Amino acid sequence: MRKELRESNPTSSVLEHHNILFNAIENYGKIRLFSDLTYKNIDGFDKHLRKTINSQPVLYMRHNAFKRYITKAVKLGLCNPIYTTNLNTARGKT
Repeated sequence: MRKELRESNPTSSVLEHHNILFNAIENYGKIRLFSDLTYKNIDGFDKHLRKTINSQPVLYMRHNAFKRYITKAVKLGLCNPIYTTNLNTARGKT
């Protein structure tokens, strides 16, 4: 995922947000490969984010970035599309 991000020529802020997401995924520890994107792991990661992030706008940004990678995995056939059905998060308010 990091390689794909670098190849897309992102702005520095996008790169920073996605690197923070990658670090959060690594800290969670249960998602290493696209095949690890099961409903249980996605839900667990969501709960992990909600425990570690207090700001609703920041949580919304992390969810959007994560959903981008899940959508890509579904398109490549690496993840079951049923896992993306409940990934809607309300836009954050400050």
